[in-house]
Amino acid sequence: MGPSFSVSINARSYDKKGTEDGIDEALRSAANGAAVFPLITRSALESNLGSFDDAIDYFNTHSMIMPGYLIVAGKNQGEGAIVTKNGSSTNANILRLFDPAVRDDGGGDWFVVQTNTDHWLQAPNYPGYKNTSRRGTAYHSLTSVGPDSIDFDHLWDVLSTKPVENAATIHRDFAFAANGIYETFKVHGPLL
Repeated sequence: MGPSFSVSINARSYDKKGTEDGIDEALRSAANGAAVFPLITRSALESNLGSFDDAIDYFNTHSMIMPGYLIVAGKNQGEGAIVTKNGSSTNANILRLFDPAVRDDGGGDWFVVQTNTDHWLQAPNYPGYKNTSRRGTAYHSLTSVGPDSIDFDHLWDVLSTKPVENAATIHRDFAFAANGIYETFKVHGPLL
């Protein structure tokens, strides 16, 4: 039996990143048991959690060294959420599918969109791309495809559309727990 959920990670802005205070805070967090993205994700997957809700609870209650987003999907219809974490905090902001608190382009009835901006904040516009945001572009692309037609090819198209994909996009992850699919495609970044 495979995992009951899939998870993708995404960077979150942090004003102390690279500063002496930020490094000291990260070291204190690590000394108190906080983990970096890959380790908290791996630990959750190795914990053999029984359900999507167990995964959400795990990410909510386990500290990370740096702030970030964990985008989690379950095996069952309606199981999807963005978990927004602060650095050493064990409490997260959780935006679930169908949440009435979704702000503007943050999501719809069948999807949530995470593009490195907290869902409760207005996403920044990219003037060179019809003065739209990454989140707004993804929202409109997903809405035009619709829940009955969405597949990996359509998701590829959404994630490849500028400005959803930008110069800071390192890779694209496709994870589908119900079918045991996980694929990563390098987009930008250093050669390995």
